[in-house]
Amino acid sequence: MLAYKMSLSLAVEKPTVQEVPAKRGEGTKLRRCVEEAAPDWEKFNQKLGRNKRGESVSIFAYQATEDGAMLSMLSRGQVLTALEAENLVRKSIRAAKMSSHRCLVTEFQEITLTEFCNTLVAGDVNGLVSGGYRIYGELGLSGIREELESSRRRDSCQMKEYIPRLNFAGKRDAMAQAKEIMGDRSLTEELKRIYAPCNTKSFVGHPAHYFIRAASQGAAKDMIDTLVTALYANRRVSSKRITYFGDYEPCGNMEQSFQAMLSHAGNSSMVIELTGKEQSGRGRLLSGERTVAEFMTEEIRKHCQDTLFLLVEITGRSNRENVSSIMRSLRGVIDLVPISEGTGNEVAARAYLNYRAKCAGRTAFHDEELEKVVPEGKYTPTMVLPLFHTLSQERMRKAYYPAYQDISFYKIGSADETAQEEAYETKINKLIGLEEPKTMIQRLLAVRQMRKTRQELRLKDNRAALHMVFTGNPGSAKTTVARMLAGLLKEKQLLSTGAFVECGRGDLVGRYVGWTAKTVQKRFQDAAGGVLFIDEAYSLLDDSNSFGTEAINTIVQEMENHRDDVLVIFAGYPDKMRDFIDSNEGLRSRIAAYIDFPDYNVEEMVQILRMMARERGLRLNEGILKKCRGYFGEAIKKKNFGNGRYVRNLLEAAVMHQAERLANEGTGKITRQKASCLTVADFVPVKVDIKKEKKRHVGFYAMSSEAGEE
Repeated sequence: MLAYKMSLSLAVEKPTVQEVPAKRGEGTKLRRCVEEAAPDWEKFNQKLGRNKRGESVSIFAYQATEDGAMLSMLSRGQVLTALEAENLVRKSIRAAKMSSHRCLVTEFQEITLTEFCNTLVAGDVNGLVSGGYRIYGELGLSGIREELESSRRRDSCQMKEYIPRLNFAGKRDAMAQAKEIMGDRSLTEELKRIYAPCNTKSFVGHPAHYFIRAASQGAAKDMIDTLVTALYANRRVSSKRITYFGDYEPCGNMEQSFQAMLSHAGNSSMVIELTGKEQSGRGRLLSGERTVAEFMTEEIRKHCQDTLFLLVEITGRSNRENVSSIMRSLRGVIDLVPISEGTGNEVAARAYLNYRAKCAGRTAFHDEELEKVVPEGKYTPTMVLPLFHTLSQERMRKAYYPAYQDISFYKIGSADETAQEEAYETKINKLIGLEEPKTMIQRLLAVRQMRKTRQELRLKDNRAALHMVFTGNPGSAKTTVARMLAGLLKEKQLLSTGAFVECGRGDLVGRYVGWTAKTVQKRFQDAAGGVLFIDEAYSLLDDSNSFGTEAINTIVQEMENHRDDVLVIFAGYPDKMRDFIDSNEGLRSRIAAYIDFPDYNVEEMVQILRMMARERGLRLNEGILKKCRGYFGEAIKKKNFGNGRYVRNLLEAAVMHQAERLANEGTGKITRQKASCLTVADFVPVKVDIKKEKKRHVGFYAMSSEAGEE
């Protein structure tokens, strides 16, 4: 269905007295013109708007004006222009026996079905449209009205309609828009195909649909609006109306809503956000015990000839299992063109901020404002969007509420969340020691970046596996670096989600026959677009049963299946990891880098102690550092002394001694200075050999000596 609204002007005759020539010899004669009655718009609606479900177009007057009326029009498939609408209105007026000298349609525009329903409500209020809710049934809009009205809609999904404000006069406008929104190469290449002169400039069918990946809805919407506007300009879609469906949960209401939206989406575009709610990947619908993937595939198959589908994955909150399930089901049903969120330098990011200001009807930002929030670097639209809010708030306070310029606002979120905002590359570089791991990570980034560049240039790529092995003793920061590496690869747009999934033998080996392979596959699905970190991987080498061997074989197979979207990192003791990798030829051939994490020396451990204390707001004097150097010098002589974990245990024990000391002093209120200062006496030796036990001892000191085990 297509909906329009317009303004109608009627030139109605007014009563006048005219002098007309009389017969020769009789002088002049007066003749009075007949006055026409005012248009009866209610009668007009009854004749032309009611019981018209079987006809192609229904027309309603919803507001009378001084010289005509405001009209809305519902077309069941016929695409209308302003001239065609004017001809239809003229015929309708003649059919309603409302004569006029002229009929002129102005302010013609397409509207959403929601807006059309609102015009009927306005017509009812103005006394022009009658019939109550029956009229929606007569027009075939009962179901859609139930879904689109927020007061009536169920909470099983998110639905909205809108029409992009963009208009492209030609290819140059479309390409300029793609540049303004920091469009990826995949978007500009598709725009070139849309505007290719060899294409037919009319709707015959949809040669392709779209799969869009972005880290935010805002970035996805920019790409969707650009694509739909370009397709509309080339007559590839008959309507600019976009229906957005997402945030769903599997239930009968969701099924009903989805079908209702699709039943009216012909000639327009339907956006489906694939992620859904967390449980939707395995959820069952109420009818037919179908999965979400089966249901959506069946409905898309029915409507893909006349409805354009844009499937969206929001990578930041992606339910990968659900997305993968739907995409597998759609294989062979529709052909999808992949479109990814773009990247750009600081110049492109600043231009994007000014584009956002233009869309919001605001003046462009000054260069100094932009340079303040967008320093040199690489950005995505998702990264830039929050900066627009920041700049807008600062401008509002500066221009209208200057008293709020210099106050300290409450920082929402914990200290850990605030620290997370720091770039992962900066965090890795700040790590103490680890020079070899840092160098190897830079090499890995360079290789992955070159692979991405070759793909963009359509050059051949050997697609060599880039999985890694981290070797080192406990506490040498293997897990920390792996977690930061996942975030760094996401920052660099080399992995889509930056997910970090840590697991060991117990998370990979099933308890019963047939469980292990599914368990391993589930871990890879959870880590899609990120890093799968397998700690103490050598524990899978177990002769007691075949489950460990099955897990290894499945890991090798999944490493191949997910070679482009999952980076696997195996970690453990150096000697045991060599035996593990040598146990399977498939593993050995898929490892691109072996990174050794050396033990920390005394000075590095002192730096780690300083850093840990600073993060907790604690002060250490030179006497404490001298004493701890002695502890560290003795600790490093022992095997598996714990590295950074030993430092943390030592500090934890000192904090507990401080708490006990201050409690026993009984001096009343504890000041800020006392709470932040540790003394030499607070530091005592802690156990070096850390062994895992089935039962943990109860007590502060026992717990502190076990803290931080990997």
